[in-house]
Amino acid sequence: MTDRQNAQGKTFFVQNHDLTKFGNYVPRDEDIHREIMAEKPHFALTETQYYSFWVPEAGIHCFNWAWFHPNLNSVSVGTLAWSGFHRNPLTCELFNFYNHHTGDVFKDHFGRASFENGFSIYAEEPGKRIRIRYDDPERGNSFNVLQTAVSEHLMWPTSNHFEQVMHSTGELVLRGMRYEVDCFSVRDRSWGEYRVEAPMNIPPNHWCVGALDANFSFTIVGMEDEALDPMWKDKFTVPGDSPLRFGWMIVDGEKCLVQKLSMKAEYDPVDLMPRSYIVHVEDDRGRAHTLEGRVVGATPFSAWQNMNCPICLTEWTYKGQTFTGEVQTVMFPDFIREYMK
Repeated sequence: MTDRQNAQGKTFFVQNHDLTKFGNYVPRDEDIHREIMAEKPHFALTETQYYSFWVPEAGIHCFNWAWFHPNLNSVSVGTLAWSGFHRNPLTCELFNFYNHHTGDVFKDHFGRASFENGFSIYAEEPGKRIRIRYDDPERGNSFNVLQTAVSEHLMWPTSNHFEQVMHSTGELVLRGMRYEVDCFSVRDRSWGEYRVEAPMNIPPNHWCVGALDANFSFTIVGMEDEALDPMWKDKFTVPGDSPLRFGWMIVDGEKCLVQKLSMKAEYDPVDLMPRSYIVHVEDDRGRAHTLEGRVVGATPFSAWQNMNCPICLTEWTYKGQTFTGEVQTVMFPDFIREYMK
């Protein structure tokens, strides 16, 4: 089978993954995996790094992403920050995203790069301390935030994607207004996988993230439960044998795997951005958990033209405790055409 054939239909985050194990992290996973380029010469080969943080008391979410195509030596990279709901991402207080940037910026290390749009990443201690900066004096936008790891690397079973809980501290300036940053968020990193941009005839896929502190956090990825009568029932079908793609939790400071998922989202009928979530999961120790999410701010974002992904700042409630996180909801054209009337 050719590399092109291998790449078709391969979209990492909507596939079912092994729910019985974590993968293995090694420190070099922070840098580019150049040896995979020869093994997988297809243009859709991907390396990514993502950093988020928020200012909960002001309802502000900051999203920072670099998507590298090593076989093309091309990077899509940028930053956006906003409060409230935006039906057009260009109305966000901060939006500066380049679709095309040379990958030569990663010549020293994947975690150390400065981009022409004013965004920069500098891993002071790769895997442990990462500083992200942005500066646009013309619009009064800037940030200088240090993300310090408070968890180990939560590696997916393929051993080419992980999340890590970070304590983010520093300063954000949006349109001249200054905010202190002091929150727990989750960064992620992918490599050696295909992200094929073909549209998929599937219901929305939700990437749910939250972090109360170093002792409780989660990433749960999956689709809604047809038994809960989601809005798309009878129009679309969940692919695979389960709505759960993959998930982990840190509960009382100890990591565990998510085994079962039953989720329902409610959407705004005009812009289709989610407004709330109810998430029921069972972990590998047989414990049941219920998370309730209220979206307090969102904007659509198209990482590529054949998809739309509302980025939702979400207030999560778990056992009476309320904390901040996010949900990224991937929607493809068939779903949007059906429901955005």
